[in-house]
Amino acid sequence: MSLLRRLLGSRDRRLAFENLLFRLAALLALGAATVLLARIGGPAVVGHYALLRVLPWLLAMVLTFGYEGAIVYFLARRSGPAPGTRSTIMAIVAVGGLVGAALWFVAAPVIAARMLDGMALPLVRAAAVLVPARALVAVGRQCLQGTQDLRGSNVNIALEAAAFLPLFALLAAAGVGDSAAVLVGLVCSDLVTAAVSFARLARSGFFAGMGTPTVDLARQLCGFGVRTNSGYLLQLLNLRFDVVLVGAITGAATVGTYAIASRFAELILLVPHSVLYVLQPRYTEMDRPTAAAAARRVLRPTMVLTAAAAAPIGLGAGFVLPVVYGDAFAAAARPTQILLVGLVATGAASVMTAFLYGDGRPGLVSIATGLGLVVMVAMDVVLIPSLQAVGAAIASSLSYVVSSLVLWLCFRAVVRSGVGDGGPEPAPPTTAAAGRSVTSR
Repeated sequence: MSLLRRLLGSRDRRLAFENLLFRLAALLALGAATVLLARIGGPAVVGHYALLRVLPWLLAMVLTFGYEGAIVYFLARRSGPAPGTRSTIMAIVAVGGLVGAALWFVAAPVIAARMLDGMALPLVRAAAVLVPARALVAVGRQCLQGTQDLRGSNVNIALEAAAFLPLFALLAAAGVGDSAAVLVGLVCSDLVTAAVSFARLARSGFFAGMGTPTVDLARQLCGFGVRTNSGYLLQLLNLRFDVVLVGAITGAATVGTYAIASRFAELILLVPHSVLYVLQPRYTEMDRPTAAAAARRVLRPTMVLTAAAAAPIGLGAGFVLPVVYGDAFAAAARPTQILLVGLVATGAASVMTAFLYGDGRPGLVSIATGLGLVVMVAMDVVLIPSLQAVGAAIASSLSYVVSSLVLWLCFRAVVRSGVGDGGPEPAPPTTAAAGRSVTSR
């Protein structure tokens, strides 16, 4: 607790702790779901579950130009969102979701053959509906956060994971096949989560007087997502794209084992993610010297907390995973321990990311994360064919270390440059000039 007091003030500590609890609830729900799936269907069904959570989301984010990372910025700015911003957000998610569903449907034979092996082609085609469903969940969460409804955003995080388990259990008890139950459970849980989020937005008046969507605002939202918030997307790709590569190279069974290892190792990210959730808007409000001093104070405590969390997870992996998930998942212990080595570095990386975003330099985060992603993909191609899940873990761990080192170099360079302090918040992007200033940052 003394470290947490050093990390955050009283109000921020409360917000971070609340966010941590909701994230923990989500992880527990995911863990319970994977245990049930492992016991019922084994590694292949766990692999289907993992891939159906990741692939449709990735497709939706690509087709909306990673705009998810721009929503909070455009809604939460002190000067307020530009007219038509909310309707433009909804238009982007609708178009991207529908186009993504069509592309998934067409590509279903390839997806079924290369990744979702063992899953019937009609089910893979039906999974196209997950693309717009995943996009709705994401946009609901971001809109809640952007309108300062942090409690609603937290509920979205937890409900997305928690709603699946009872739905799948009911379907399995009714005699629905394993893969079909996974698909229907995921679709229904996404729709429930999106409905709760949008109902909360509606009660707050979010949809009142939305205005008309415009091409100019769409360009600015998508441009901001691509140019200045691509680091956010790359960070998520760094955490999830390895699952896709494992599936493409080895098949669903190995994905199931690796997905368990990844989820168990990522328990250590609870503290860094919750701290980042609170610190990013705080650093945005500060000038550079103040934010830099605050970030320096936070770096070491966050690193210590992350390392402290890694120790029991690594030591317990060899015992916990086979006991909880079954003997078929004993092989997940080694990848878990390897992943933890790299994930420890993300404690400090989350603080430096918050500082760089707050200083208006998210492009540096994109560069650092992109370099890590390149390392991961290159090493995955080399290591997965021979080492399978262990090779994927080595590649991912190395990518986290590389990204964190590059972030450290960027952080030091920005702090030492002494040029500017973040400046006043720019005016709403309602003119062409404003659009250029936003999308070029």
